[in-house]
Amino acid sequence: MEFDWRLYFNLANELATEGTEAAYRAAISRAYYAVFGAARRLLEQRGYHLTHSASIHHQVWYLYRMSHHREMQRLYPLAAYLRDLRNQADYDPIMENLPLAWENVYHKASSFFTILDERLADGDI
Repeated sequence: MEFDWRLYFNLANELATEGTEAAYRAAISRAYYAVFGAARRLLEQRGYHLTHSASIHHQVWYLYRMSHHREMQRLYPLAAYLRDLRNQADYDPIMENLPLAWENVYHKASSFFTILDERLADGDI
């Protein structure tokens, strides 16, 4: 059975409730990967052939940004924001106000999934 990437988002939310720096950083990272996994899965279901390499993130987000589907283009800024925060959480030794960063990530990822669900139901993507 195919993995449900939203489970990563659920895990991220659980981690964030711990309230530690490590938990917030891990939550931010998992939330990004939840969105990335769902975005990639949709492309593959639509017949896109992605190269499974280090550049797969670039490939996925490029296809969303350049899509002729307005709703896919609308998802790109949310994903870009999440990726930037994920990079900070994973690599920056100092990250200010992690609870606020997590709150922003939570809302952006939630919006991503809401738009994805609504547009898939409507057949817009």
